[in-house]
Amino acid sequence: MWLWVKIKNKIWYLTEQFVIYRKKREEPIGDVWMLHQIGEAVDFELKKEYWISADTFLELLVLAIESKRQFRSIEELEKTDSNSVFITFDDIYEGVYNIAYPILKKYNIPFAVFVTVGYIDQPGYIKKKQLKNLSEESLCTIGGHTISHHKLRELKKKDAKKEIIDGKEKLQQLIGKQINFFAYPYGNIAAVSKRDVGIVQKAKFQYAFSTIQTSLRRTMLKQKFFIPRLNLNEERAKVLMSKLKNNKALKNKFSKESDKNYVVKRF
Repeated sequence: MWLWVKIKNKIWYLTEQFVIYRKKREEPIGDVWMLHQIGEAVDFELKKEYWISADTFLELLVLAIESKRQFRSIEELEKTDSNSVFITFDDIYEGVYNIAYPILKKYNIPFAVFVTVGYIDQPGYIKKKQLKNLSEESLCTIGGHTISHHKLRELKKKDAKKEIIDGKEKLQQLIGKQINFFAYPYGNIAAVSKRDVGIVQKAKFQYAFSTIQTSLRRTMLKQKFFIPRLNLNEERAKVLMSKLKNNKALKNKFSKESDKNYVVKRF
């Protein structure tokens, strides 16, 4: 049994890499950053892959601004170009509200939070009052992230529909606003099936985000319901910062051609 699981996971991985390879033939038209834990790590098992320090997060934003990257709201996805950056947070940990939000507010940077409803008010996660505050912040867009953060592919159809649709409705009731965006838990091909994408589409979301590790491409944007994102943790953020530091824009020699050179296609 364990061997079959290992083989199946390898097949999913190779399938995903093939999708990325095909899309890389197109010119990148911006990046969607995906983040989770900011500051002190709540879940130490996930620290390496999904954690970024407050200092690194701040420095990355400043470097991106100096490099003339343009931060946009996900509500402006259709306006994206090779210089655009969209910031998203998943789950949502309390550090996003206590640490990331004040920094983003200071620099007037729009961002999105994809909320797992069942995590609200749990230790280390966002509280109802904090979420309500974010819903009233013009810089913030709130999106759905299911009720329980399961791998949708592994659920029965009725349970997957409940996670997606009921999660959206509960979130709308909490904040008193329409939810138009969605992010799949785990978000790769192994965790999300065509059935799940269809459920999301019928639930009348405008866009849905995956965890496919590549920059935006025009065909991906047209498909709407499996938008790629780049997962940023401490290590990958520092790689990106190194690219930004070496960019000619920091020497006041910014040009369209130099912009193409530092757009991160894949970590």
